[in-house]
Amino acid sequence: MLAAYAGCVALVADLADLSFPDGAFDLVLCWGVLHHTADPVQHFLRLARLVTPGGYCKVMVYEVTNHVQEAVTDLLRRIMRSLPPEQRYEACRHLLFEDQVTWATLWPHVYVYRKSADEATNERNLFACYDCYSPEYNHRFRKEQVILWFIAAGLTDELTLMRPVVNTGEAAFLYGECGGAIHIRGKRPQTP
Repeated sequence: MLAAYAGCVALVADLADLSFPDGAFDLVLCWGVLHHTADPVQHFLRLARLVTPGGYCKVMVYEVTNHVQEAVTDLLRRIMRSLPPEQRYEACRHLLFEDQVTWATLWPHVYVYRKSADEATNERNLFACYDCYSPEYNHRFRKEQVILWFIAAGLTDELTLMRPVVNTGEAAFLYGECGGAIHIRGKRPQTP
């Protein structure tokens, strides 16, 4: 799929079919996909090789939160995956809560989402819920792990968490240091 932008061309590619030469792109963006693959590290390394010297790679992956929440969510995901997609999507509506107290009470134990008065926000939250409970794979990582991927791939210049650490202590345990998702970018150094 091609899309034209001023001065550039954007390509959308399948992680399973990256038949591009090494260093083919100035920017490689993989947002919310790697954690749903069987081997996120290998898929990342396959993507990283596509970044040209002086080019950037930006990714977002799910972050480790508390182990109780992850275990309960994984169990519920396995159950929900037995439903047809349409029924699973509808079942996710029951995991959106308008009441702040109910949401806050459930959140440490299972991934649940906020219901909003804004319909567009509601649909985004519903889709996020479906995205959590539908994939076969739903890996989670610590920021240090993802930083090591970038280092291993040679994407070491301007290596930055684009969503900084916002939680420490118990809040980090419950919600992840970066709030549940790691947003990170790195740049391949220019060759001399």
